[in-house]
Amino acid sequence: FNSLSENALPYRIALPANVLHPRRDEKVIAFLPAKCLAESGLQENFALHMDENGNVVGVDYDPAGGECHLEDRGAKLSSDPHFASTVSVRFYKTAPTLDPHAPTDVRGHGGPAGKKEREAKQRRSANGGTTKGDQKEEPEKTFWQKNWMYIVPVMMLLSNLVAPPAASSGGG
Repeated sequence: FNSLSENALPYRIALPANVLHPRRDEKVIAFLPAKCLAESGLQENFALHMDENGNVVGVDYDPAGGECHLEDRGAKLSSDPHFASTVSVRFYKTAPTLDPHAPTDVRGHGGPAGKKEREAKQRRSANGGTTKGDQKEEPEKTFWQKNWMYIVPVMMLLSNLVAPPAASSGGG
């Protein structure tokens, strides 16, 4: 180890690629500059990132304290060096998915009324689209039915512009 540290070479570790069912020919390799490990007094931290089957998909390998200064000052080990390793295992976390059809109130929170609507919608879809007491869907409205409230004032304004009302003479 001292020769690795003096020549600024990396210190490599090899871990089984699957910790539940290790095989001799499948390894995950991580390395760290030997100077960093000597500087930390051979204290190292491992964080194994694993999937649900026990496969190692990533390794964080750091000296204790997390910092490494690659300066020329040589860190000397004690006469009886020994490793002090800390290992943590991390698994994937799957975030919950959002329901785009979930009813919400104005603030974006679901409420009791939303729950009733959701249950009614689920009953309708389970029964083929209709339930007792539900009315059939209304046919889509035409352009005039949707926009009459905008068209009528515009038409009145245009009729007053084209043929203004007769001015009354004040002969009284």
